Amino acid sequence: MPSNQKFQNSVTEEYCSDKFTFNYNEKSHKLDMTPKNTENILNNNSELEIFEKQALEAYSEAFEKYKPQEIAFCFDGGKDGHVVFHLLKNFLQKNKSSVMPDFKILTVNIIQNDTDLLPEPRELVKKLTEEYSSYIKYQEYTNLDIKSALYKLKEDHNGIKAIFMGVRRTDNVWYKDMTVFQRTDQGWPDYVRINPIVDWSYPCVWAYLLKYGIKYCELYDEGYTSLGKKSNSVRNEYLKVDVEFGEGSRKECYLPAYCLPSAEFERFKR
Repeated sequence: MPSNQKFQNSVTEEYCSDKFTFNYNEKSHKLDMTPKNTENILNNNSELEIFEKQALEAYSEAFEKYKPQEIAFCFDGGKDGHVVFHLLKNFLQKNKSSVMPDFKILTVNIIQNDTDLLPEPRELVKKLTEEYSSYIKYQEYTNLDIKSALYKLKEDHNGIKAIFMGVRRTDNVWYKDMTVFQRTDQGWPDYVRINPIVDWSYPCVWAYLLKYGIKYCELYDEGYTSLGKKSNSVRNEYLKVDVEFGEGSRKECYLPAYCLPSAEFERFKR
């Protein structure tokens, strides 16, 4: 058993030490994480409840404004989109008979370069859309930039008016004034972007995924906190832990993405 674990930085250690216990697993060569409070794993349930309520209100408003055949969902397998997918799935399961008795919501995965692609997120999207194929259908657009793919979507499905997206305000400076319902900018295909988790914090995204036991992309358990192209997705150094054994031996490990305290360090080297 390890005698000590040294974190790469004190911020991560301070955030994690009161939420988890760690044990090095000699078979998997990874750290086993055990929550100290299984009912409130990241100690932010009160914040999460508020955001969940607001998000569900956005879904209700979306399906009041638009018919099911006028709505699509953009999902690439990342953590934020997975929350939006899970909320959408739950909403449709609860309201399917009233909002969409004979229609499936189109889920779109835009892959800009299929030679520079992480396979795990793509496979996750395919698996989820197959699992819930009774009310969700799937389409990929490959080797197109986002704008071109949205123009192609408009060409293929000209009835689509609104698109659910997994955008958070902290993702990019461009999103700082983003609203839940926001039309695309001038020069882009005309859609209303629906951003039900735009105000969620990074820890709230993970609290939601952990609370409901959602099987997210496995790369997040290997130290990745932001998934993009294969060429620019790397393990986050803020999650690195050196596990020390007796007689000076040591092993380098990475904590799961939910151990990162904030979005400030989320897009490491991206």
